[in-house]
Amino acid sequence: MPKVADFIEQNREWIVERFAEEAGKLESARGVKPYELIDTLHEYLGTLVAISRQGHRGDKARTKQRLEESHLSLRLRLGYNQEEVTNEYVMLGRIISSLWEHLPIEQRPSPEDTALFFEDLQGAMDNTIAIFSGYSLEDRQREKRALRRLDALGPEVLKRDEPGALRQALVPLLEVIQEALAADGTELLLVDSSRKWLEPAAVSGACPPFPPGYRAPLDGASFVARVAGSEEPVHLPDAATSSLEVREEVRGSGLRSLLGLRLWPHGEVMGVLWVGVRQMRSFEPQARRYMETLVEYLSGILDRALLFEALREANRRLRQERELLSAVLERMPAAVFIAEAPSGRLVFGNQQVAKVLGHSFHASSDVSGYAQYQAVHPDGRPYAPDEYPLARAIQKGESVERAEVRYRRGDGTLGFFNVSAVPIRDAEGRIISGVATIADLTEQKRAEEDMRRTAEFAEQLMGIVSHDLRNPLNAIGLSVAALLRHENLDERQAKGLARITASAERANRMIRDLLDFTRARLGGGIPIERAPFDFHLVVQQAVEEVRLAHPEREISLARGGPGETEGDGDRLAQVVTNLVVNALTYSPVGTPVRVETRGEEDGVVLRINNQGEPIPQELIPRLFEPMTRGGHRRDAASRSIGLGLYIVDNIVRAHCGTIEVRSTAEEGTTFTVRLPRRC
Repeated sequence: MPKVADFIEQNREWIVERFAEEAGKLESARGVKPYELIDTLHEYLGTLVAISRQGHRGDKARTKQRLEESHLSLRLRLGYNQEEVTNEYVMLGRIISSLWEHLPIEQRPSPEDTALFFEDLQGAMDNTIAIFSGYSLEDRQREKRALRRLDALGPEVLKRDEPGALRQALVPLLEVIQEALAADGTELLLVDSSRKWLEPAAVSGACPPFPPGYRAPLDGASFVARVAGSEEPVHLPDAATSSLEVREEVRGSGLRSLLGLRLWPHGEVMGVLWVGVRQMRSFEPQARRYMETLVEYLSGILDRALLFEALREANRRLRQERELLSAVLERMPAAVFIAEAPSGRLVFGNQQVAKVLGHSFHASSDVSGYAQYQAVHPDGRPYAPDEYPLARAIQKGESVERAEVRYRRGDGTLGFFNVSAVPIRDAEGRIISGVATIADLTEQKRAEEDMRRTAEFAEQLMGIVSHDLRNPLNAIGLSVAALLRHENLDERQAKGLARITASAERANRMIRDLLDFTRARLGGGIPIERAPFDFHLVVQQAVEEVRLAHPEREISLARGGPGETEGDGDRLAQVVTNLVVNALTYSPVGTPVRVETRGEEDGVVLRINNQGEPIPQELIPRLFEPMTRGGHRRDAASRSIGLGLYIVDNIVRAHCGTIEVRSTAEEGTTFTVRLPRRC
């Protein structure tokens, strides 16, 4: 790859001639002799060649500075001003770089070599500017005109309140900066909210539009990231060949030299702006200072515009949230109140207020106005104004999760209400408002009271009836037993007495179930008397009793493992009897019922299986509720009152156990009882 030195050495005479030709056309060159135009140029080009090949080693830098100072002294004697001297270095850089800027990339100098060349020219201009004192009057006037134009465009940017309109309003600002710096294109990127990316804002002139989805990492290896991290303007001599990342659209746009500066309004990077020109050139110190002034002014305009945009967006979101909240609150089934703090002034009440309380919402001086609608505690004590839940929320900061309040409605009736209230605090923890919801429980309370009275009456009635029925049933049982002792009974009489005995026993079981049900509902649960016993033996005895009552059915029994446990053996025998009888009742006559007991490490298990039509799946969750039956009965004579499984469940739970049921057409129905050895 060739070096800048190669191009200078091969074209030195042409460079000198071209420089003399262009410099001689300037107004400042009138009356200047030809040799004065090129004075030290031959030697200066030789120094640039040496620096390109060897760097700034040895006396190359000192020689370069000496030649620059000599050239500047001559120009001062000839009456040149600062801009005219620095423009000569810009001209020299343009003439030399024109030798390769149209060549293929592989035939151009490396980006590092090109950057070194332009840095040397920039150093010469910086040395020149150090001799002169600041801006000229013409510079200051040009700057004032540009700032005045930016200032006139500022209000247009600030008043754009449509989403995305701010980006469109930035283009005229960029055009002012582009024109002021005699550039061909301008690009502006802004830091996103995460402060990790530079995102497109606007472009002007020859700068190509951003592709969809484009953004550059703030800490990446791109030209714009380098600008964002630099306190000084960053010069890119040739965008087409730079080793820094530059978006491909810019590389192909014809823009060559770029000058970028970050926007830094509050000691934190806001974005990046760069200008580009179509020629390879250095930017004179005046242009750099001019750009710093314009970008600083643009930063102030953007800072205010972004703040206004954020405020408008926040207000839009706040309005949307208020509208959404109002719509939600209006559709709530409960009445909702919102009060300000600390005044207690009611500011919102939804349409349910009239339905629940019997009068419409209206803003009052404070919440005590609503608290005094004859509100009373459940025990009849009247509510004081500061006792009302919403008043407690805004005055004391209390969260009232549930308070039962009785109100005198607008029609004079007394209603029952559930009132909840919470305080609303700001970021500093100050109470700014309170929200209360009121749900009408009047009908619910009335229904609950009616159900309670009905259930209580039914349960008391069942207890009385079941207890009083036992005496006549006992008399029937004794009389039948006496008759059965007669030896002269024929077969027909014996069968009749047997049917009477079976019916009496079934009635006794019904009475026992009714008594157990009454105890479970009214007496705090079925009583349990705990003692050690053998679970296998208790189950065996219960099965034998059922076999005697049902000699026509097959009931198998299997057992395994240790059966020693603790509990109420009689009650657990009742569980076995009820489940086995239930299995017989809901299975075909010719099918067996299988009973299995097993002792495990932490308890005992009882399984009872029968075949037949499975229990409907939708019925299983309610199977252990009172008055629930498993399905169609095959034997009407065995009809029960539907309390057996309810009592079984209560006895099992009293032993800290569980009962499960599985019912399928293939496997039949299986009840599984698991009991711990100790509760």
